[in-house]
Amino acid sequence: MSREPLDRQALLIVSIDQLISRAEVNVWIAAEIVWKSLQDAASSFDEPFGVDSTESKQGTVEITLTKNPSTSLRSLAGYRINEALLEEEAFQPKTFQVRLEKGRFLTPFDRSHGLTENPEFGLQLSFEPSPYPPREQWQTPKGAPDAMKFWERKTFCSKRL
Repeated sequence: MSREPLDRQALLIVSIDQLISRAEVNVWIAAEIVWKSLQDAASSFDEPFGVDSTESKQGTVEITLTKNPSTSLRSLAGYRINEALLEEEAFQPKTFQVRLEKGRFLTPFDRSHGLTENPEFGLQLSFEPSPYPPREQWQTPKGAPDAMKFWERKTFCSKRL
C-alpha cells in the first residue's frame, strides 16, 4: 500500500506507517507507528482487489505508536506532541480488528453531516477500537482532545474517485 493519507480531512490522517492528529495549525500526535498482521490477516491483505469488485478484507493487526516524530510534516520544532501529551501506556502495543473495503465511500465526516455532494473514495479502512489513544491515555484531555474526541475516529477513506 502507498503512504497516501487514508482520510482527506486534515484533522485525521492515518498512513501505513504514521499516525497524525491535527487541525489547522495545531498538532497533537505526529508519530511513526510499527504494525504487524496477526493470524492470517497478512495473506488476506496481500491479495489484490478485483478490478470492478466491491469487496472487503478483514484481519487483526498489532500497532505500536512510537515516540519517533513523523517525517511527513514540516518541522515540528516548538510543538508539544506525542510523549509530551500522552501517557506512557499510549506507546504500548495494541491489537485492532481492521476491515478494508473497496467500493464508493464518503468520509465519515461527510456522511455524518449529510454532505453527499463531496468527493467519494474507493477504499475505506475501519478499526475496532480506534487507532488513536483512548481518552485515559492523554495526560490532559480537557480542552482540544476532549473537543476533537480523536479516540472516537475509527473509519478512514482513501483513493479519491
